[in-house]
Amino acid sequence: VVVVGAVGGCGASTLAAAMAVRAAPSHRTLLVETDPHGTGVDLLLGTEDHSGLRVEDVRADLGGPDPDALWGAAPEVLPGLRVLARSRSRPADADPAPAPDGGPGAVRAHRAGSGLAVSDSGGAEDCGPVRDEADLVVVVTRADLQGAVAAGRAVRRSPGAVLVIAVLFLLLGNFRASLVTAAVIPLAMLFTLTGMARGGVSANLMSLGALDFGLLVDGAVIVVESTLL
Repeated sequence: VVVVGAVGGCGASTLAAAMAVRAAPSHRTLLVETDPHGTGVDLLLGTEDHSGLRVEDVRADLGGPDPDALWGAAPEVLPGLRVLARSRSRPADADPAPAPDGGPGAVRAHRAGSGLAVSDSGGAEDCGPVRDEADLVVVVTRADLQGAVAAGRAVRRSPGAVLVIAVLFLLLGNFRASLVTAAVIPLAMLFTLTGMARGGVSANLMSLGALDFGLLVDGAVIVVESTLL
């Protein structure tokens, strides 16, 4: 599970920590701070003083850590939950970028051991390797126009958009037409979230259930096909 913040300060790290705590009773859960600019997700869990492995210690470029060794070395938060956060002991003028593949490598290793990995990935531009391999991507944003625009931008970066465009290209036989048709999805989300924010409507299963992307794309395909013909 990858948690992405569409804008800064929207609570993505808090949500990632809460999801990990919730999942711990039923899954061996590892909370990994893959945000290269993170300052320690362990602060949210009160384990900043616990000794143990940090993201900078993971050398995935050497073949990846052993899942059981990784689990045993990561600081324990509660039974079934361990956290792999970034170190705050580096110099203030040091490069904030992590060692190559440190966070993503830990996520891959824990998943290889049949564990659940929850990734606090920071902004959408920082989570490419982890997001591309995730089973679920959660985008967190603010309930305002800027937040809706940022969320739409984050969703468009997801690899699922590439699949949609590829399928539309096969159906329409025209790359430009497939791009125009696929643009209906983020635009529909943008207008929907903007209207919900202005009207004070919360985003939940009931309020978003009527937004059927299949029907939206079907209509766009018909219009584009008519235009091409």
